[in-house]
Formats: sequence, C-alpha cells, structure tokens
Amino acid sequence: MIFPMAAMVFYIWLAAIFLFLSRVKAVRENRALAKYFRVYDSSQGAPSERVLRMGQHYDNLLQLPPLFLLTGVVCLHYQLHGPAVVVLGWAFVGSRMLHSIIHLGSNHILKRAGAFALGWAIIIALWILILVQQMAHSMP
Repeated sequence: MIFPMAAMVFYIWLAAIFLFLSRVKAVRENRALAKYFRVYDSSQGAPSERVLRMGQHYDNLLQLPPLFLLTGVVCLHYQLHGPAVVVLGWAFVGSRMLHSIIHLGSNHILKRAGAFALGWAIIIALWILILVQQMAHSMP
C-alpha cells in the first residue's frame, strides 16, 4: 500500500506545481491580475476558466485523497498488504487520474461524478477489508 500512497502524494504535489505555473503564466501573459490571487475576487481580473478549473481540481485533490492516505496508514498499521489491498490502492490512484483527465479535459459532469464515486467506493472497500480483518482477529 505504501507505493500507491506515495504515488498519490507525488500526484498531488505535481498538481500543485502545475497550478502554480499556470497562475504565474496567466499573470505574465496579462490573462489575470496578480491581485486576483490575493483574495480570489473576480472583480480583480479573474483568470481564464482553465486556470480556475485547475485551482478547483487541486482543491478536489485535497478532499478525497487525504481519506485514502488515512486509510492507507490504517492498512499499514494493521499490516494489511495483500493483493486486494494493493490492487485497490492502485485503483484509487487510477480513479483520481481518471477524474483529472475528465475534469481538466471535457469536464463532463456525469463522467466526473462517476470517477469521484469510484474513488469513494474503493475507500469503502478498503475499510470493509480492514473491518473484516479486525473482526477475524478479535474472534476467539
């Protein structure tokens, strides 16, 4: 599980770098005013929809992925590292990448919601595995 977790952390880090670079580029090319980014006031020269969407996407990466990382820490704590856990871990990373492709591409709402729901389903499946393992270990 440590490798999918690390991949998710690096993916979020890369998203932060791309967001920063897109904002710098928007300001340098006079497509946004730097003062907009002080308080995110659209009356202060808001950037393009693409830059705004990248910011929203980064915010999304700070919602569900931390729950995945917490779930991963619980799996590591209880030494859950079987194939199902690892496959689910990588599936979660894949679901977030799919969400990125949709959100930053076509931005089709139903497809994006489906990718988001898939991520939730994977986290729930991981918690079911954790609970089943704990119940099995607590029975006499």
